[in-house]
Amino acid sequence: MVASNRLVAGLSLMASLALSQAAIAAPAGSVQYTQGVATVQNSTTQSHIAGAGAPINQGDTITTAPGSFAVLKLSDGTLMTVRPDSKLVVTTYDYQATSSGSSGSMVFGLLRGGLRAITGLIPKRDINAARIVTPTATVGIRGTDFDARLCSGDCPIESGQAARVSKPNAIIASARILSEVGGITATDAQGAHRLMATGAPIYPGDTIETPPNGYAVLVFRDETRMTVQPNTRMKVDDFVFDKKQPTEGRFFVSLLKGGLRAFTGVIGRTNHDNVTVRTPTATVGIRGTGWDLQCIGTCAGDPPVAAQDGLTATVWLGEIVLKTPGGEDVLLLVSGETGIIKPGHPGEKSTDALMFTTPRPDSLVVDMDLLFGEVELSGAENGLWVLVRDGHVSLETATGELDLGRGESGYTDGTQLLRPILTPDFLILDSTPLPNSKDSGDLLSLIKSQGVVAQCTP
Repeated sequence: MVASNRLVAGLSLMASLALSQAAIAAPAGSVQYTQGVATVQNSTTQSHIAGAGAPINQGDTITTAPGSFAVLKLSDGTLMTVRPDSKLVVTTYDYQATSSGSSGSMVFGLLRGGLRAITGLIPKRDINAARIVTPTATVGIRGTDFDARLCSGDCPIESGQAARVSKPNAIIASARILSEVGGITATDAQGAHRLMATGAPIYPGDTIETPPNGYAVLVFRDETRMTVQPNTRMKVDDFVFDKKQPTEGRFFVSLLKGGLRAFTGVIGRTNHDNVTVRTPTATVGIRGTGWDLQCIGTCAGDPPVAAQDGLTATVWLGEIVLKTPGGEDVLLLVSGETGIIKPGHPGEKSTDALMFTTPRPDSLVVDMDLLFGEVELSGAENGLWVLVRDGHVSLETATGELDLGRGESGYTDGTQLLRPILTPDFLILDSTPLPNSKDSGDLLSLIKSQGVVAQCTP
């Protein structure tokens, strides 16, 4: 019996070791396509040519020769083109897919050159799980489609060879998250969901949701600040702002459920008729002010609640007006006053002010230049350049972080974190194929076409 037990235990141990070894040996991904000379080297063997189908493992270094590139596909679905004359290290790669979901992390070291990437499931499941470490800075990947490039004199040469197409580095985002607690999500107008980190961009059409134990502070481009309360759903219906024409701006949001604390910015100060908060019960007209707003119970289409059921507003600076959905004034509130509106009942003032415990947004320090500012750069600066086609990327140095959203480019030399007024030519026009253009026929026709440059339109 003892011998039998030992045999079973031994077999179990061998099976466990085999499974562990299999898990360790499982490749991170494989080479999908190469043009020119690309090599793979691990820590124990000499480098070998990276042909199509070659496995990529944690610890491997992928090197491409001048005029060459390699397209990689990782097990979480990440696609990556390693640009010519580049060196990329798979520092950490751990991806586990189960029937109930997936988890993992990935860290790459970009030692030279650049890459073009479309990330897969890892950063979509965990916004802090993926990054690229370079000698200049770290790229925090939040689930996105982007290019990263280390320039050391070569980038301006490429720009000089391309047609002059430098374009404005337009900031499409309406707002960014200044801080968040508890896990914030956004759903865009097409129904796609994404996790939100500090610095994440928010666009017109996005619906922001906070959990019961979480909140988020948003900063809009016109300097409006807003604390989205726990258990809240809010939609950015429309936001238009040009600081050269502030009176033409528009700021329309809908509070579908929960609460907001807000301190209005330039649009509210220059043309308050163009700032409106809609709720299912009433519309709030803003007149350059600070206020708290709550829509719960019958206001949100839910059963009545015991305390402050309906729409409640407390003004702590300036004034607001509560209106019917049709636009008729119901209740004017000035600083220090609270009003309540319930469906089917006229508005009335109350002595029960809203008592939110989240930060009042006007009390927070905001660096608008870091969030939305742009500076003039020549495009010839050496350092790390990043272009985001979609999603959210953070450039991180010892001095701070620069967050970039859809269509934005950024630069750092390791100390400065800058968003250029113009995105340079070598980022906009890149003859190296995107990784999702890996069909060999398309690639070969692209590579063999002399004088034709593939254009990347952010």
